[in-house]
Amino acid sequence: MSILNTHILHPTLNDDNLISLFKDIYDGKVILFLGAGTSVTEEKKFLSKELLEYYRIENSVPYDANGDIVDFVDKVFSLPNYDRKDFDTKIVQKLKSLKYEEQHKIMLEIPWISIITSNVDLLLENAIENMQQESEFQVVKNAYELRKIGHSDKTLIVKLHGCISDASKYPLLFSTQDFIKNKSFYDLIFNNLKQQSPEIKILFVGYSFADEFGKLFLNNFSTNFDERGYFVADPFLDTNDFNLGYLQSKNIVGIKSSAKELFKLYSDWQLKNSTARGKISNTFNYLNLSSYLQIKLKPFLRPLNKNYESKNITSKNYYLGEEPNYNVIKNNFDVIKQSKLGNVIQKIDEIFANSSRDICPMIFLKGSYGTGKTTFTYRFIESYVQQRPDTLAFEIYDLMRFDERVVAEMIESFPVGRKIIFYSSNTELDLNFKKSREIQSRISANQFQGKNIIFVQSIRENILEVYKRKLNLKNEIIEMNIDSVFNDFELGLFIDRLNTNELISIRSEKEKVELINEIKIKFNNSADQFLILLEYIEKGKHINSITDTYRNFENSATKLAFVNTCLLYQYGIKMPVALLKEIINISWEQFIEQVIKVDGKGIFIQETYQPENFLETDLYFRIKHPIIAQRFVEKTLSQKDVRKKIDLICQELPPNESSVYVFINLVKSFINSQCFDNAFIYRLYDLAYTNLKNFPYFILNYASNLKYRGDLQSLYKALEIIEENEDSEVSDYNIFYRNSNFIHRKASIYFELAKIKFDDDPLLSAEYAIEAEDLFQIKENMDPQSIHSYRDYLHFLYWKLNRWSLNEEEKISLEFTIRNLVKKSKENLLQGLYLINKVSALLIDKNLKNSFALGERVDKLLGDKETRPYGLLLQLDLNQVSRNAYIPEDELIAELEHNSHVYDVSLFLFNYYSKKLNFYTYRIKFFEILKDSQSLQKRESLNVLFYNFIAESYSFRFKDAINYLKDLKKFYPGATRRNRIYWLESDSENERIFEGKIMVREKNYYFKSIETGGELKAKIKLDSGTTSLEVNQTCKAKIYFNYNGYNAVILQAALDIKVVLNSVELV
Repeated sequence: MSILNTHILHPTLNDDNLISLFKDIYDGKVILFLGAGTSVTEEKKFLSKELLEYYRIENSVPYDANGDIVDFVDKVFSLPNYDRKDFDTKIVQKLKSLKYEEQHKIMLEIPWISIITSNVDLLLENAIENMQQESEFQVVKNAYELRKIGHSDKTLIVKLHGCISDASKYPLLFSTQDFIKNKSFYDLIFNNLKQQSPEIKILFVGYSFADEFGKLFLNNFSTNFDERGYFVADPFLDTNDFNLGYLQSKNIVGIKSSAKELFKLYSDWQLKNSTARGKISNTFNYLNLSSYLQIKLKPFLRPLNKNYESKNITSKNYYLGEEPNYNVIKNNFDVIKQSKLGNVIQKIDEIFANSSRDICPMIFLKGSYGTGKTTFTYRFIESYVQQRPDTLAFEIYDLMRFDERVVAEMIESFPVGRKIIFYSSNTELDLNFKKSREIQSRISANQFQGKNIIFVQSIRENILEVYKRKLNLKNEIIEMNIDSVFNDFELGLFIDRLNTNELISIRSEKEKVELINEIKIKFNNSADQFLILLEYIEKGKHINSITDTYRNFENSATKLAFVNTCLLYQYGIKMPVALLKEIINISWEQFIEQVIKVDGKGIFIQETYQPENFLETDLYFRIKHPIIAQRFVEKTLSQKDVRKKIDLICQELPPNESSVYVFINLVKSFINSQCFDNAFIYRLYDLAYTNLKNFPYFILNYASNLKYRGDLQSLYKALEIIEENEDSEVSDYNIFYRNSNFIHRKASIYFELAKIKFDDDPLLSAEYAIEAEDLFQIKENMDPQSIHSYRDYLHFLYWKLNRWSLNEEEKISLEFTIRNLVKKSKENLLQGLYLINKVSALLIDKNLKNSFALGERVDKLLGDKETRPYGLLLQLDLNQVSRNAYIPEDELIAELEHNSHVYDVSLFLFNYYSKKLNFYTYRIKFFEILKDSQSLQKRESLNVLFYNFIAESYSFRFKDAINYLKDLKKFYPGATRRNRIYWLESDSENERIFEGKIMVREKNYYFKSIETGGELKAKIKLDSGTTSLEVNQTCKAKIYFNYNGYNAVILQAALDIKVVLNSVELV
C-alpha cells in the first residue's frame, strides 16, 4: 500500500486525498471506527471528561479534575466508600438522554463494510429504529455474539465497550481492569481486521489524540497496526510539523475535521456525483426485478444468459487450462459433444416432467478429473434455455452468501409455469457440498407451486462417491455421467482451434489427419480434451512451462507464495491474503511489492471480493486451474516437503474466520482423497487449535475429530473445548439462544463415553447416557429440520434398547420414544430419510406385520397395572392389523385420558387431538393437556406452536393464531413440513371449501375469505394447471396450514377466469 504522506488539514471537495477516501467509502472499501466525538449533539456533550466531572461533583469526590476517566475509575473505586455500580447507573442515566441527529442518519446510510464503536450509548440503535432499517443492521455487543455471526447481508455494528441497553449483560468499560478483561474481544477484532488487503481502508471518527481516553484506544490500535495505517478525523488535530511527521511515521493520515463536518462533506460529494455513479448492472434487468432485489442477489447469484457478467477468458487461455466460466460458451470456444448433450437434455426433460417430488431434485453431472465437466454443464444450460424459452438458469457462484429469503422473493415474482435451474460448480469442497444440500432443502421448503426447480452440480465422480458414502445419500440424488471422448469430427474441430490459437502447428490437411490418427492410437480411441492438452500443447511440456515460470519469478517471496497457493488450490481452495502474508513473513510494504504487484505471468492470479463485513477477507490468490496446481506440486515437491509445508500453513493460520474455512476444507480434502494417514490429520488439527480455538465452527470440527480418535483423553478434551466456547450466561431453559451444533456434538461425545464405560463402569456409563439423552432432546427440540437431530439420537436409543437391562415398562417407553422420533422426522425432514426408514422398518413396521406376537405382547402389558397404559397404546396398533382383537377406539382413548400423567400417553393424546382440532370437544381437550403438561410444552415446542396456531384458527381467534405463527417463525426460521394439513369442516372429516376473492399484495396472490369477515387471508399456491387469476374475482378455495401460515388452493373447476399474469421476457 502506498502510504498517503499528505494529511488532510483543510478538508474540502477540492482535496484529492479526501475525494480518494470518499470514493473508497462509496465503493464499500472502508471500515468505520466510532468514538465519543460522534455522540456529541447540539444539546448535550458527554465525553469521558464531562462524565467524570458530573459524577465527581455530584458525589463530592476529592479527585483532581484534570485526570482522565480511566485513572478516575481505577483510583476512586479502589476505595471502599465509592460504589462502581452507582457510577455505571449514573452513566446510563446520562447517556440515555442523548438524542440522535442528522449526522447519525447520514452515517448509517453510508455503505461501510462494518461499524466498530467504543461508544456505549444507543444513538445508532435509536436512529436505525426511527429509519425503520432494523433489517439492514446487526448489532453485536460481546465476543460470544461476534463469534456466532455467519454470512449475512446486514451491516455489522460491533460495540466494543459494553452497552447501556443492559449494563449487567454488556458491562461498561472504563477501568484498566475492564480493558484487560476485554482483551480477547480486542484480539478477535484486530485479528479479523488483519485479514483485509491494503485496498480496505480504516477510518477513525470521533476520536482525538487530545482526549486521554481516545488516545489510549488509538495507541492500542496502532500497536497492532503500525504497518497497516489508518485515517483519523480529529477536530483538535495538532498540526505542527513534529506531530504530523510522527503520525506519518506511524502510517496515520490525519483529517482535521469533526464527525459532523466530515459526514456533511461526504453527503455533499455523494449528491454531486450521484448521477455519474451507482448504476445498477443490467444483469437481472430482463427479469423486471426491483433495484433492491438486484442489489441483494448480485453478491452470490448470476443469471446464465447473454447478459452474463464475469471475467473474460481468451480462447488461448481457455485451451491453456484457465478455469472456464459461461463466457467460454457465449464465445463458442468449446467443442460441443452433441450426442452426450442430447442425452442429458432428454433426461432433464424427464426430471422436469416429474414435478410431484417433495424436494427439488439435485442432479449431479459427474465425470473424471479434468474432462471438462464445468464447460459441458455450461453448454448444457445454454442449449436447454435456448431450446426451452420457459426456462431460467442461474449460477450460484458464492454458496456461503446464498440468501434464501431474497431468492424466494425472486422466484415468487416469476410467472406460473417457469422452469428454474440453479447451478454451482464448486461443490467438491466439503463445506460447499453441505451448503448446497442445505440450499436445496430451504428452497424446497418454500413449496413454490407452479414453479419447477432443479439444482445442477458438476463434480468429480470419485468425490461424489465419497459424499454418497459419508452422507448416506443413496436414492436422494440423481447422477449422470458426462464423460465422453471426441468423435472424429469433434477431434478435428478441436485440433483446428488449437492450431488457430498457435498452440500447435498444423500446416496441411494431411498433417491434421496424421495427428488425429496419432491421437486415436496413442489414447486407444479414448482421447478427451484434457489429455490432448497435456500431451501436445507446447510439445508435451505444458507443466514444464509452468515450472519454468515459477523458477523465473524474480524473488523468493513470490516463489514461496506460488508454491503454497498451489498446495491449497490443487483442492480448489483459494489462498487468503492474510494467510499468505503470515507464511511468507515479510512486512506489508515488501508483501505489496513482491507479491501483490508481481506479474503472475497469467498463472498466479489474484481475485478480489466485496466483503460483507470485516470478518471476511477481500483478496484471494489462486492458480490457473486445480489440475495445474496438482501437477506442479507432484512435479516439484516430495511427499516430505508437502507435509512440512502443510504443517507450516496450519501453524501460521491467522486467527480469523477465513482461516477456519481454509483449514476445514483442506483437511476434509485430505480425508476424502486419503492422501495422508489419520495421525497426520490429527496433528494438523492440534496445530491449528492454537490460533483457531476461539472460532465455533473450528471447535465443532475439532471436537468431531477428537471424538473420532476414540480414546478417553481425546473425548474429555472434546468436551472441554466445547464448554470453553459456550456462552456461560445462556441457561438451559433459554435453549433457543444456545448453539444447537455444540449441543449435538456434546451429546454424541457423551454417547461415545457411555459406550466406552459400559462394561467396566456401568454407573458412570449411565451418567454419561443420561447427559447424552438430555442433550439429544434439546437438539431435537431446537433444530427439528436437521437430520443431525435424529440420526445420532436414534443410534443412541437403539443402543440403549439393546444393551441396557430394562424392565418391560422402560423398554416399551423407549420404543415409543423411537416411534415418535421417527414420526417427527418424517414430518419435518426433506433429506436424510434413508436412515429413518431403515429404523422404522426394523422397529415399527416389523412388529405390525406379526399380529400374533403383537397380540400376545398387548395382553401381557394390559395385565400389569404399571404397563397397562402402553398396552392401550399398542392395542391401537393391533386394531390396524387384526379384526379379531379389535377394541373400539373411543374406549381406548377414554381410558388413556385417565392415564395422561404418563408422558408417552400425554404425547400420544396431544398428537391425537391435534388431528381433530376442527372438533370443538377435542380443541378443549387439546388446550387442557397442554395446560397440564409442562414437559410436553418444553419437548414438543415446534408442534405445540403449530397446532396452537391451527386450534386458534378454528376458534376464529386470528390474532392469537398469528402470534403463535410469529413465535414459530422466530424460533424455527428454517423449519419445513412435508405434509399439508387442510382446513376441515367443523365436526367433520370433510375438507372445507371457502368462498372469497383474489387479491394481490407485493406481487403475490392471496385468497381473502368472505366468510370470516376478511380476517382470513391465505397465500395462493399455484400449480402448472393454473393459467390465470383475476384480482377481485369471486372464487372458491381449499385452505391448508403449514409452517409459513395459511395457504389457498384455488378450485379451478368453480371458476371461469380469463386473466393474464405479468409476463417475463426471456433472453
